[in-house]
Amino acid sequence: MLNFKEIDFSKYKRFFAFGCSFTAYSWPTWANILHKEMPTAEFYNFGHTGGGNSMISNRIVETNCRYKFNDTDLIIPMWTTFCREDRWKHGSWMGLGNIYSQDVYDQKFVKEHCDPKGYLLRDMAIITLTSNYLDNLVSDSFTLASVPYHYQMNMHDNQHPTVDAILKVYADTITITPPALLDLELGGEFKNGHAYIRSGETELFYDYHPHSLNYYNYLNKIGLPLTDKSKIYTEQSMQLLSKVKTQDDLFITFDTPMNIERREKQRSIF
Repeated sequence: MLNFKEIDFSKYKRFFAFGCSFTAYSWPTWANILHKEMPTAEFYNFGHTGGGNSMISNRIVETNCRYKFNDTDLIIPMWTTFCREDRWKHGSWMGLGNIYSQDVYDQKFVKEHCDPKGYLLRDMAIITLTSNYLDNLVSDSFTLASVPYHYQMNMHDNQHPTVDAILKVYADTITITPPALLDLELGGEFKNGHAYIRSGETELFYDYHPHSLNYYNYLNKIGLPLTDKSKIYTEQSMQLLSKVKTQDDLFITFDTPMNIERREKQRSIF
């Protein structure tokens, strides 16, 4: 794992970020902010709203095969919550988010085939394998976590002795991951964030996603050597976000991958 205090962002010619909507969203996330510390580096944000950790791992391996990670690259995945079903369908990844709150799979499927401990076992193995894969590349890398590894288990399962036993097996993987964004910056809970009116609606929607200042604070708290480059960008992003009143405003205000994809209706090359 990289020593954060010794990171020299000037050495990187390419920066690759992977994750869910906490990595690529309608306003700048940790990935956009961190890119400001290496403004001359090519920036590839492969975050995908609603995607799970199997998708994140898949995209890391695929991206390496396509771009051939080298010693002037920085690779950072931010792992997401576990209870997700990743599927590639009709030219894109399905981004359903939490299997227990989505509306694509019916309740019969959820009841018969979904188990929080099963997701924990699956994703801890995926994260461990992917972390080892990254460690064996010549490029620099480290992993982040949007939520602590036990987070969804507390929501869906009370058999903590079993959960603790699983987490103990993967203690080495957990140890190399900095404290999660949810705990370190958000106080352990998702609160109502920026409010705006979504398309076709009249009531205010309170978005739970962290705003740019949360992400900046998080990067700062884990010890990354941030400068005024990212601080000024964060402040400007917050000023822009404060003026957003509707979802349409949001999509045209920020040139994030999610908004660009929505505007241009881009699809995968497959």
